[in-house]
Amino acid sequence: MKPSKDRHKPKVLIVDDENTVTETLQVVLTMRGYNIFTADNGNTALDLLFRHKPDLVLLDLVLPGLDGLSILKRMRENNTLAKIPVIIVTVVTRDSDLADGFWRMVAGTEGFITKPFDPFEVADRVDTIISSKGLAPSPD
Repeated sequence: MKPSKDRHKPKVLIVDDENTVTETLQVVLTMRGYNIFTADNGNTALDLLFRHKPDLVLLDLVLPGLDGLSILKRMRENNTLAKIPVIIVTVVTRDSDLADGFWRMVAGTEGFITKPFDPFEVADRVDTIISSKGLAPSPD
């Protein structure tokens, strides 16, 4: 049986080379009803972006191969990928309010989350952005 369109699970791409980060986010977001794709390097991330066109991307900046900013630049240069919301997930030591505004302004992202983080807070942020797109997760 085909899933109905009402049960469309929003797609989230998690791009991080730290397995614990990827696995933790994958478990929490899957429990919330998201369809998760993961990449541990920039080249795989680009491939998954073009193949699956996720509804949101959680993107680390320091990656093997292409770095996160290079991926973001390529996304913004492509009409199909340019409007996909991106949250940067990285280690930052600056004041979070100042840094959050900086990333939205400079990189065109939905802000960023610093490591270490509470995975449920990340999931809440994902929920907010996905809801603003008129989508809703579908827990099993």
